[in-house]
Amino acid sequence: MEINKDFLNISPGPIAVKIVVGVGIGMLVGMERKWSHKEAGIRTFSIIALLGVLSALISQEMVIVSMIGVFLLVTGINTRSLKVNNTLEITTSAALIVDYLLGVLVGLGHIFTPVAGAIVMTMLLAWKIELNRFAGGLQPSEIRSAILLGLIGFVIYPLMPNKYIDPWNLVNPSDAWLSVIAISGIGFVNYVFLRIFSTNGLYWGAIFGGLVNSTATVAEISGRAEISGLTSKITVLCLLTNIAMFARNLLLVGIFCPPALPASLLPLIAMSLVSGFCIWLDLRNDGDNAIKTVEKATPNLDTPISLKRC
Repeated sequence: MEINKDFLNISPGPIAVKIVVGVGIGMLVGMERKWSHKEAGIRTFSIIALLGVLSALISQEMVIVSMIGVFLLVTGINTRSLKVNNTLEITTSAALIVDYLLGVLVGLGHIFTPVAGAIVMTMLLAWKIELNRFAGGLQPSEIRSAILLGLIGFVIYPLMPNKYIDPWNLVNPSDAWLSVIAISGIGFVNYVFLRIFSTNGLYWGAIFGGLVNSTATVAEISGRAEISGLTSKITVLCLLTNIAMFARNLLLVGIFCPPALPASLLPLIAMSLVSGFCIWLDLRNDGDNAIKTVEKATPNLDTPISLKRC
């Protein structure tokens, strides 16, 4: 085995930092496993992470040899668990392997990636009940819509030509597909808001959607309100979207073109006040009973993403 000669010349300071970070990562994950009453706890995870750090410092061959050792350890843990409890420690085994890889990354000089990875892994381990409840409550249409959103955003969009395909330079497939992504994304977010906040989620969806793409939000929120049986609220939702859009534009002007801020401030504030006044009139005309009825209504949720509306 060829030892990395650079390792022999590294000053103690950088090595000490890597050891501290590696052990800290192992302790973070190990504490969660200890709280979950698992046999592999703080010491085991800390040692495995330290093994990854030292292996990466020594040589690439040592990383492979140590990885084999980790697999043997995982095999032993699962064999014992099968004999004693007749179960497999699949989650703990996966966490040990990831813990070792995070230690290797620290040994290679990375800090952000292994620390962020350890935090995310600890969150996934700690939120077992919440994640199981969330996964159990998902409907097939919601899963299909999430896959479809990933497909149109991360698979189809990169394949779209980013150039004009007509003699008049009017049609750019990449720009046009961005509108599909925006409408689909806003529709998915609005669906989530509706699931969490019932019909009040439409108002949150209008506000957050207006900060992203007001045109797409108006198209999506109107259809969503109609499906939910709240056509009387479409005007309020569109006005909320406009107010959010005004705030976004004002912020963009202040960031990218401060000299134009005084000229833009008065018109945008005036339009926001007019929109707010119209919202107040609409809610006032409905009356308290109508508002309570709307808030307590249960929306008829369809699929989160509809290609017809895109």
